[in-house]
Amino acid sequence: MTSSNLTPEVEAVFRKISTKLAAGKVPTKTIESLSKEIHSSKSEVIGIDICQMGICIDVELEQSIDEIDLKNVLKPFSGEIQNIEIFPLGITLPERLRVRITKSIENL
Repeated sequence: MTSSNLTPEVEAVFRKISTKLAAGKVPTKTIESLSKEIHSSKSEVIGIDICQMGICIDVELEQSIDEIDLKNVLKPFSGEIQNIEIFPLGITLPERLRVRITKSIENL
């Protein structure tokens, strides 16, 4: 389940998401679009998981909670964002954050 018009980087993300979504009946176009969104994120993507509302994408930011610019973090992600959670990575690392973006995915 791959597409010849994807770059190798996007195709790698595509394969990871496809494997996780294999049990569902999610259209290939939806998976391709999501793969491109994740790849175009300027934030470091550190996790992708299927969750109750769709798909959860975890990104890591090197900035404090006071400096976070959610517009930039969310910019590559289109569609309906269900939830955003911000977790400091620890007391000793207050300038590093994990942001979980929950998106709804059709047919999931």
